[in-house]
Amino acid sequence: SPRPVATLRGRDDARALGAALLPGRHVLVIGAGFLGGEIAAAARARDCRVTLVEAAEQPLVRAVGAVAGAFVAGLHREAGVDLRTGTTVTDLRAGPGAGEGFRVTLSDGTTSVADTVVAALGAVPATEWLTDSGLDVTGPGGGVRCDPFLRALRPDGTVVPGVTAAGDVARAPHPLADGAPVLIGHWSNAVEQAAVAVHTLLHPGEPRPYDAVPSFWADLYGVRLRSVGLPARADEVRVVENDPVARRLEVTHHRAGRPVGALTAGRAARLAAHRRELEERRGAPVPAVTGGG
Repeated sequence: SPRPVATLRGRDDARALGAALLPGRHVLVIGAGFLGGEIAAAARARDCRVTLVEAAEQPLVRAVGAVAGAFVAGLHREAGVDLRTGTTVTDLRAGPGAGEGFRVTLSDGTTSVADTVVAALGAVPATEWLTDSGLDVTGPGGGVRCDPFLRALRPDGTVVPGVTAAGDVARAPHPLADGAPVLIGHWSNAVEQAAVAVHTLLHPGEPRPYDAVPSFWADLYGVRLRSVGLPARADEVRVVENDPVARRLEVTHHRAGRPVGALTAGRAARLAAHRRELEERRGAPVPAVTGGG
């Protein structure tokens, strides 16, 4: 039977996808976010033909802005990726026999046959099993709504005793978001939140708020993108350096004139100063401990 559309969620997925990335194969990646971009780069490193389809006008534009998105688009195209922005898949049909691949039609009217199709369209927290738990899982973007100490909340905002959440399921307030609840889907955040959640459980009378400055990175064609803060919340992006030829980029992200994030490519040493600025910026008053322990 024909292979299904691939996703990348865990180790078994990675092994199966790795086995499919053979030289000369045509790989279609749907979604040019961080995951889709790294899959495309890995496929090119294995000498696959790669088509990368992105509905937005640039890769990563919602996450880090148009300037960084255009920079990343240049990296993909320089590496030989057929990047189609402002484009969606309108029809996808698996071949009738094993090994016949997929017939793909894009919104720009082009058709092709792909040996492997990978969907990298983002993720939503898997909270269906908590629907009748009494926890608040109905907010925008999903996830378990938490207080600043990562204690799970009921829909009325009261604390559920003895229950905490961490990782990309935790919708928690963050000082860089002016206390608005945010979901952060990076593994470093999961590690940092886990420490806070455990402290909250072990020391319910003296919990610590979660206020670590989020960070993430991605490797594309030998260029390491590094980011700190919450760049997706920015309403303004300021360009410090943008040199596609030298493959260097430095941008800062601001909201209402205040820094909320920064991103560099090929300029990792400059990120420390941005992180320090954001650590100073996050200095919001620690909320009082209320509710159940």
